[in-house]
Amino acid sequence: MTDRPQRRTTTAPRRRRRAIIACQLALALGLAGPCAGAETLAQRYEKLGCAVVRIETSEGMGTGFFTDAEGTLATAAHVVFTREVRQIGSEVRLSVALISALNLRTIDGRKQAVRLGPLTQRDADLAAYDLALLKTGIKPACFIPIGQSGAARIGDPVISIGFPGSSSSGVLYEGFISSLHVAAPTTIGLIKGTDRLYQIAEDLMRVQMPITRGASGAPILSDADEAIGVISEIPIIWTQELTRLVQGYAANASGSGVFNGGFDTTKILAQLAWVVSEFESPGAGIAVPLSYLDRPPATLPRTP
Repeated sequence: MTDRPQRRTTTAPRRRRRAIIACQLALALGLAGPCAGAETLAQRYEKLGCAVVRIETSEGMGTGFFTDAEGTLATAAHVVFTREVRQIGSEVRLSVALISALNLRTIDGRKQAVRLGPLTQRDADLAAYDLALLKTGIKPACFIPIGQSGAARIGDPVISIGFPGSSSSGVLYEGFISSLHVAAPTTIGLIKGTDRLYQIAEDLMRVQMPITRGASGAPILSDADEAIGVISEIPIIWTQELTRLVQGYAANASGSGVFNGGFDTTKILAQLAWVVSEFESPGAGIAVPLSYLDRPPATLPRTP
């Protein structure tokens, strides 16, 4: 698969990269001059924060960010989708559906209500990987362009701006990419009304920063101030919930050992346990790379 093409023609990211390289070289040589033009974290927060919003729904809250001047809002799908996980007879089922009404709150406190249209096929395709790109019709004060997540390297510095917990003002995170291509391929349900599978993505990005609940949907920003990933908490929050249900089903099942249309419970429990142990560590978080925007959807296998 090819990476997403560069979306803007400005040379600002290149200038920033060159400034960082010059600054690092100057520090190595004991010089300070070239570093004078490098942006501070405070300056980057001031510049980028106007693109980030707190998302409030009937189900909870999270973070999102505008990716263009037309008001396209990127976030994690689980922030703007309802979820239903329950045991029905001998089956455990999970389905998700798009929430129609959102309230968006900017870092400076302005609030705006948004109503979303019906679920599209594109929405379902992206939600399969816990991503959402929503057309809000809002003209944002600024936006964060989507960058090349395929160019990310372990050790690259990254920042994020989000709304953890009950925070009504943006919180700045700083860290680095600690792992790439983290595999966690686990199917955990269906997108309601479609044949799209809802999955834990198989090619995640681990970032070393103290991400907490509420920051889901926040951007992972490269040193070029481009979004290369979206913070996702789904491997912890949802897998723990689903694990309890699958364990209950497996204990009471009459020997078939499958659930939700033929998925093997023993295999799923092993995958879920791995996900929880792999990602539930203090000071670390995970993100879905935005290269997933170009991946083919995960569909339910059709029976002959």
